[in-house]
Amino acid sequence: MTPVTNLVQKDVLIRKSIMEDIDRFIEIERQCFNPKFRYEYSILFSLLYMYPKFITFSACINEIVIGYISGELDEGDQSNFKIVTIAVEPEFQRKNIATKLLQTLIETSKETYRITHVELHVYSKNQPAIDFYSSHGFEIKKEIKNYYFRRAHALLMGKKIK
Repeated sequence: MTPVTNLVQKDVLIRKSIMEDIDRFIEIERQCFNPKFRYEYSILFSLLYMYPKFITFSACINEIVIGYISGELDEGDQSNFKIVTIAVEPEFQRKNIATKLLQTLIETSKETYRITHVELHVYSKNQPAIDFYSSHGFEIKKEIKNYYFRRAHALLMGKKIK
């Protein structure tokens, strides 16, 4: 657990991620996701190393990474941006940190690429995540069978950007 208590919103800094964040990303993945859904080191490394293909932000308190988000421009549709992953340490969930990360990524991708649409995939049984995205204007576009692995379906969710 991160040695931070009494979280105050002004204490959370959202910044572009750096390579030194990767160990915290791995720890947060371990805390947040079932092993079948976790990203491996090589994937997390790519999210950081392959800028500008991927835009990645970290949420920090006292310089300690407590969450992150990453996305990429859709190569087939330059007006579409895809959120690849978002995670916040369980201790800091439901404190608007994921919201700040999401807003930062969307605003940055809008300014950088002039996108008009954002989409993501979410595990169809992850109701808290579905509710989170829905509360931010994302709508379910379709279900994709066996997206993650056999009998682990995804929902494709999307949102128009103004």
